[in-house]
Amino acid sequence: MTNLVKIATTVVAAGLIGGASFAAQAAPVKSGYENEVKTCISQVGEHANYDQARRVRHTVVLVEETRFRYKFTIQTSVFTDSENAAARSYDASCTVLANGTPLEFEIKTTG
Repeated sequence: MTNLVKIATTVVAAGLIGGASFAAQAAPVKSGYENEVKTCISQVGEHANYDQARRVRHTVVLVEETRFRYKFTIQTSVFTDSENAAARSYDASCTVLANGTPLEFEIKTTG
């Protein structure tokens, strides 16, 4: 049986309308996983559509850990207005080496 460990919920907030820069603010991540989580979130950012996003939420869960690699699932929600419903959502799976080097990445649109 796999033990799931919720690592962090990262909230990215930015005024993206009008070409403003994309600023990120992350919640604290369990010590030892910071680089690996950042690598996976950046992979999501390369594939997800953040157009007109007012905020983006990433929920990261550690699903497998070995001495040299980590596997995370990431649920990403993109909010374009002040409503509580996400305009777009994604599920991703990311495997990285302990030094932050990406090994595998999959993403699918879920909403």
